[in-house]
Amino acid sequence: MRVGQGNDWQLLRLAARSLTGGEGLHLYADTPGLQIGAPALLLVRGLDAIGSLAVVHVLLALGLVGVLWLGERTAAALGHRPAPGLALIVGVLAAIGWTSLAGDWLHVEDAVALLCLAAAILLLANGKWLPAAALVGLAIAVKPWAVLGLPLLLVIPRRAILRPALATVAVPAACWLPFLIADPHTTRITHTPFPVKPTTPVHLLHLASGVAPGWIRTVQLLAAIALAAAVCRRRPDRLADALAAGVVGRLLLDVADYPYYWAGLVLAVAYADVAGSRLPARTILALAGWCLPLIGVHGDALAAARLVTLVALGASYLSESGRIRSRHAEGHVAQMPVGGVPVRP
Repeated sequence: MRVGQGNDWQLLRLAARSLTGGEGLHLYADTPGLQIGAPALLLVRGLDAIGSLAVVHVLLALGLVGVLWLGERTAAALGHRPAPGLALIVGVLAAIGWTSLAGDWLHVEDAVALLCLAAAILLLANGKWLPAAALVGLAIAVKPWAVLGLPLLLVIPRRAILRPALATVAVPAACWLPFLIADPHTTRITHTPFPVKPTTPVHLLHLASGVAPGWIRTVQLLAAIALAAAVCRRRPDRLADALAAGVVGRLLLDVADYPYYWAGLVLAVAYADVAGSRLPARTILALAGWCLPLIGVHGDALAAARLVTLVALGASYLSESGRIRSRHAEGHVAQMPVGGVPVRP
């Protein structure tokens, strides 16, 4: 394994050791580019103490299996009937892309964030609002981009939203407030300058070049939240689609194009296909976007191809939820509660 040449495990180890040793609560103020929450670093510290990269590989492989298993359970909770062998087929496709995260970059925090959000969706499908909200909060504490999971909580009835909303805020607050109190410069992580990669849609569309402007991160996450919310509001029993759409929105305006970003998209889309019990056309499309550099597509051509892929995925989630919403309006679909998630017109 090429430590330091294609993976970030060495960086994660050093950050985890700094958290529990030297810099402590000043870690994020001194290293504002570190976009990984303390819970994830504590997990890395524990894995580092074991002293075997094989354990990390196994856990990341289990993360893939776990997310797809949660997809199957969610499908069952929502009354979908999965085709025989669907999870296996989707799992094989997702594993191809997942190798860049599990076998090369070793970003355990991305796997944990996706696992938390997938588990939250299963809990929401069974009407367990409070633990679901706490898991969304934990995902945000692990990886800030997980705020795209906030629209998932829109399915909670208004009369019951207060405690889950407090839990969603309390969990990440408990993880981040100690750092903010110990060193107010921790807020620097919210406007850390990152270079704009020439193979991203952001560069292709001339939204930014060179060093990314401070507003791009905020707009990126707001776009992801908006896309997830649009799908969620149209079809509350397609929460997995909302999660995948949110990841699509995130990548549309990301200034970087690391392979493990697309690995996360492939897994999110695969999870949505399993949870929705449908043929893995979207998984194949997302995997094709991940594979492009492997077949020699680079530069503007890669940025353009990936832009088309992301737009197609986002549009497919919106159009499907729109069609089903229309059927509700026409009375062709029964308005029956499925699991804990109401199916509303």
